[in-house]
Amino acid sequence: MGGVTRFAGSSGSADAIGIVLIAPVMVGVGLLLTSIGNRVDAVSVSRSAAWAGAQAAVRERSPELAGSAARSAVSTSLAGSSCGEPTVEVDLFEFMPGGRVTVTVDCGGLSGGAFSASSATATIDRFRESESGGR
Repeated sequence: MGGVTRFAGSSGSADAIGIVLIAPVMVGVGLLLTSIGNRVDAVSVSRSAAWAGAQAAVRERSPELAGSAARSAVSTSLAGSSCGEPTVEVDLFEFMPGGRVTVTVDCGGLSGGAFSASSATATIDRFRESESGGR
């Protein structure tokens, strides 16, 4: 006989209850994974922009040009990203041959409620000359 075999006392209502209970849990897991993905993306975007800014700054010969180059590089790096209005801080306290430049990028509130601030430090070549011609 080619029919559906049913067990005694079995009904299809248990399957419906299982779906009703499991579906919201699966949706919640999906939302959690999306949130984690947004956070990872925010960290990656701000870290990459900070690194680009620090590298641009150490190639310049004066603190004024270094600050401008860092901000420009961060702006270019963040173009098209989810980082709307970033806060960029450029630390030029050690701007001299052999010194360091630190750039901090804070993307504030990103899509998905993620927040991200990253810093990058680059070392200035100690054998290069400054804008004034000396070391």
